[in-house]
Amino acid sequence: MSSTFIEIDPTKHSRKGVFKNAQPQLIWLQFVPGVVKSVITSKNSPDFGSDLDINTITATAHYGASTRWYHATKSYYPLLRGIVDTPVKGDQVLLCNFGGINYYLGPLNTENKPNFNHDFLFETDEYIWDQFGESFQGPPRTTRDAMGLSNDFTAIDYCRLQKDFDPELDKKSDEVNYDLHGDMMFEGRHGNSIRLGSRSDNPYIIISNARHPENELESIADGTLISITKNGTLNQHFSGTITDSMDKEKLTFILADSEAQIDKDKKRTSADLVSFVNRGTDVTELIYKYNKDQLLQSSDRITINAKRESLFLSAFQNIHIGSGNSLTISSNKEIILESGNIYIGKLAKKETSEEQTETGQGLVLGEHLRFLLEQMVDILIAANGHCQGAPLPLGYQQGAPGTLNQKLQEIKSALGKGATNFVSSKYFIEENVS
Repeated sequence: MSSTFIEIDPTKHSRKGVFKNAQPQLIWLQFVPGVVKSVITSKNSPDFGSDLDINTITATAHYGASTRWYHATKSYYPLLRGIVDTPVKGDQVLLCNFGGINYYLGPLNTENKPNFNHDFLFETDEYIWDQFGESFQGPPRTTRDAMGLSNDFTAIDYCRLQKDFDPELDKKSDEVNYDLHGDMMFEGRHGNSIRLGSRSDNPYIIISNARHPENELESIADGTLISITKNGTLNQHFSGTITDSMDKEKLTFILADSEAQIDKDKKRTSADLVSFVNRGTDVTELIYKYNKDQLLQSSDRITINAKRESLFLSAFQNIHIGSGNSLTISSNKEIILESGNIYIGKLAKKETSEEQTETGQGLVLGEHLRFLLEQMVDILIAANGHCQGAPLPLGYQQGAPGTLNQKLQEIKSALGKGATNFVSSKYFIEENVS
């Protein structure tokens, strides 16, 4: 039963004067509270008949005829077209009828909990047992049955998301103000949420998944976190706690490759290299104290996959990539590095040309080296001794004059273009240009 007239017993209300009526009265209820008996979430649900059934429920009204849960139920569609918060068995909902079609709205927030809220109007099996005694052949008398809850649903007490006053982000005067405007929040049943809100007049969007049940705010410890902020550092926005058993620990955001090397010498972290290329600027200022528009993606694993086309990573200033272990780059055909200078290892880069000459080592241009070696061999081939003023070809070891030329020709043949094995045919570097 959905929208309906219900009869009010005049002996059970305290109205007086002209509104008091000694006769039973009919009152129209557009929305009637009810309890969900089953939910069709997919074509595999037991009551599925067609695609029109997806996200529909069967429910029993709490008022009107046939209100007991063991009576027949009816099917109801979600009231809103594009938005549905699909209930679970045992949820309380509002039932209604428009144009001859049954709809539901809910589930209702009777206890202000994101996971599950008890339907206090639901008459439990204890009531049924009291009414019918041992002759009642109902389901087993368990807690879940008493709530009308499905055995497949995991009920966990997750904290409601909160928005506490942050003096660094919310303060606009010298006064502490806890009278904050709230955020628009969409909370799932098991620690996932989308927050659309703002600190002062600075907007933010936070998407969180796998939050600890006792955490009241999104934090770096969440399983996956996507944050879009306009003002404030990441540690200002995510200064929440992670709860493990009974211990609560304050969290600080740190780059993962730096965290992986906390107990090591930390010689090769992205933070260290960021500081190096910025002339030794404090990395805390560069990375962790940035407080303008920024996007954060944090998870145990992040995969970016362009299935049919290209992936573009572009930055107005710098791109920094760090890894706690290995960094691999693979390509089926080509890898092209285009830069004014390319340094392998930060110690190869020095600030002045004098320092560069002293410590930096330039890569060898293979073809130039090959050509130079050919010239050296040609000079040796042309070399000779003199006997009584006449030139005499050089000998090899104890051989006759001219035998060295034969050995040098063998070396020259090995230095020929395309014949050398020290000039790569796979990896190339560009000419020295100004």
